Amino acid sequence: MPKLNFCLGTAQFGSKYGIANKKGKTKKNEIKKILNLCKKNNIYSIDTSKEYTNVEQTLGSLNIKDFKIINKIKFGKNDLENFEKSIENKIKLSLMNLKIDNIHCLMFHNPDDLKKIDDNLLKKKLKELKKNKLIKKVGISVYDFYNLEKLIDLDLFDIIQCPFNIIDQRLQSNKILKLIKKSKIEIHIRSIFLQGLLTLDYNQIPKYFYKWKLKFKKWNNFLNQNNISGVEGCINFIKQFENFKLCVIGVEDCAQLNELIKINLQNTHHKYPSISSNNRNLINPSFWN
Repeated sequence: MPKLNFCLGTAQFGSKYGIANKKGKTKKNEIKKILNLCKKNNIYSIDTSKEYTNVEQTLGSLNIKDFKIINKIKFGKNDLENFEKSIENKIKLSLMNLKIDNIHCLMFHNPDDLKKIDDNLLKKKLKELKKNKLIKKVGISVYDFYNLEKLIDLDLFDIIQCPFNIIDQRLQSNKILKLIKKSKIEIHIRSIFLQGLLTLDYNQIPKYFYKWKLKFKKWNNFLNQNNISGVEGCINFIKQFENFKLCVIGVEDCAQLNELIKINLQNTHHKYPSISSNNRNLINPSFWN
């Protein structure tokens, strides 16, 4: 079973991110240790955003020039009035914060932002940014696949980042995979733990998810029967698939990262329970309450 290629997610470095987060925002000294551990284990991709409070500045103070930076970008109403100037200013500010010369991938955080921008203007500006070597690639981060064909038809993207885990298996739909492969777009996956929900014990699951308790009961029984943790179960599930290049993982400390690295070296096969769902109220955290 092949190893996953990890990309370090950084949302935890700016706030208490994820349902299973126990330690809150990661301290700078621990972030430094995490980055050093990444280097020792050949993890050289970082996923970050100016939207994560002070994370860019923290990373920039820790010398990340050896890493490939995937930088998520959002647009507000004011940004759209002068899109060309706005996008360049955002990139230059991130480069200054991160203290690097270029961004490996500029990733649009929300596909809906693109609906407000003229396609030709967008293509022209992105081409210019690549030519001027401010960015190398362009990506799009999606939560749903309903408008995937339209996004691909824009012929803008080198990378697509999307959720994938044992409950949310939409990526493995033949139609979706065929579309992405045909376009030769690189796939990165995230949310392999469903924001930590899949790592919780059955009796720790928040009340909101009780309507799907049968799925979580099956998952918990599977973990207990195989004597493995939720983290182990999630990673080894993902390792069965080879359709993506990078897997974004978020950690609170070095202990968690070491655990992921150790599990990634395993060659373990399990028969997984059938608990997948297309219900957005379950698989999309933006609908949780």
